[in-house]
Amino acid sequence: MKKCCAFLTGIAVGAVVAALVTPKSGKELQDELICKVGDMQKKIKDFDIKEVKFSDTKEALREKLEETKKKIEEFDWNDSKEKVQKKFDEVSERLSEIKEQLTDAKDEVVVDIVEAAEDVVEDVAKMAEDVAEAVADAME
Repeated sequence: MKKCCAFLTGIAVGAVVAALVTPKSGKELQDELICKVGDMQKKIKDFDIKEVKFSDTKEALREKLEETKKKIEEFDWNDSKEKVQKKFDEVSERLSEIKEQLTDAKDEVVVDIVEAAEDVVEDVAKMAEDVAEAVADAME
């Protein structure tokens, strides 16, 4: 806060000295001082807003860091590790079940393919017999 007061005092003194050293009429000097005071008021307002925003941001950041630090300190690593291990075991078990289901499905597909192939072989053999008879009948 001391820096803020020193800054603002420096602005005010600098403006007054500059206005008084410059040779001007009373009206010009008065207008310039009023203008400089308006400028200073604007700078003070902007400075205060920036200072408040920085201060608020800084405090909010400090609070968040403290909150995060507290959460890290309170974090139960063993409990978390146990929960992760439990989930890992559940997923591993489910994957084993899926693998078994896929193996069973593969076996069923193989049986279906073998049966279909046997049917095709029987159909081809029957067609071959029919063709052989047709050829034999045609040759007679």
